[in-house]
Amino acid sequence: MMTRTLRILSSAAVLVMGVALGIVPSVAAEPVPIHIEAIVSQTGSFSFTGARIAEALRVLEGVVNAKGGVNGRPIHFDFVDDQTSAVVAVQLVNAAIAQGTQYFLGPISAAACAAVIPLVAKSGPLDYCLSPVTTGPPGGYAFSVGAGTALNNVVMVRFFHAKGWNRVAILSANDASCRNAEQQIEDAIAQPENRGMQVVTSEHFTPTDLSVAAQVARIKAAAPQGVFTCASGTVFGTVVHGLRDGGLDVPTAASSANMDYEQLGGYAGLLPRELYFTGPRGIVEDPSLRPGPVKDAQTAYFNAFRAAKVRPGDESALVWDQTMIVIDALRHAGPNPSAAKLHDYIEGLHDWAGIAGIYYFRDGSQRGIGQNAIQSYRWDAAHGTFSVASRPGGRLK
Repeated sequence: MMTRTLRILSSAAVLVMGVALGIVPSVAAEPVPIHIEAIVSQTGSFSFTGARIAEALRVLEGVVNAKGGVNGRPIHFDFVDDQTSAVVAVQLVNAAIAQGTQYFLGPISAAACAAVIPLVAKSGPLDYCLSPVTTGPPGGYAFSVGAGTALNNVVMVRFFHAKGWNRVAILSANDASCRNAEQQIEDAIAQPENRGMQVVTSEHFTPTDLSVAAQVARIKAAAPQGVFTCASGTVFGTVVHGLRDGGLDVPTAASSANMDYEQLGGYAGLLPRELYFTGPRGIVEDPSLRPGPVKDAQTAYFNAFRAAKVRPGDESALVWDQTMIVIDALRHAGPNPSAAKLHDYIEGLHDWAGIAGIYYFRDGSQRGIGQNAIQSYRWDAAHGTFSVASRPGGRLK
């Protein structure tokens, strides 16, 4: 105790003497954080999705900073609310451009991304749109997450064909997005690889309808081996109520927009016994994944979410790799990088391993990943989680 006291007194005496002589001990300055703006809906109809994306990005922020950030500088995501409005998103991006912003993430809705992409595609700033629906022009400054929703339907059709469920029905809302999805399903069924598949009936309903009993009755009469549905949120609830009440329990495909644990848990007892989704790799751990860089990326990803006590899902799997690619670009482009430097780095990227697979950007796709980034998942009602139902691309294990 006496020795420790003497050390403290001695240190204090040295400090006093240093001050008296004009010698002030230097204190290492904290590195200045790199602020990354993310346009993420915090209000409006996409606020729930926005909250999940923001949660995932906070986990990612912790992972990056624990490994030294970007060349010794910590990163910090600044979330900006576009209120689920394309008009507000455009206003935010125009303000960012006026302020000289070189890069940002978002928005998260297809409508907002479609409105923002023309503002940045030609000369920047660099934007990684967090919606899988829209795609920027080849070689432009706008990139998109995931492989695209059209390929989700290609993969699901391939999966159903591989399982031998060739007589299928379609039960779809009659809005524009579901009409588009229905066409994608029909186009996929028409491909030579799916020879023998047929749509036995297509039934439609208005999203405001309270019942789909008549549509389900007609589908049941057509005796399908499987059903493709297109509906999300409360409208999906109307669909599963109709299927249960109509006694139609066949393998059923649903939109990845419904891959929400709370929502599916709330529909317990209503869901088909075999309910399938297609989504990005990384929603749950794949026990069949072989050792290698993708396995390493997934292990680190799931460990990070376990440490944060957060359950990853469709939203986190969609935005994780793409945000890590932006971080990688920042590390290579030097301090205060221009949009052009970041753009050129990403456009030249290849053999980059993420949780969804190996990325290759030199094809001008603005995504870097294709069908092999998508898997089929089955909802496991007994355990309240998803299980991997197919290999990447919808092929059977």
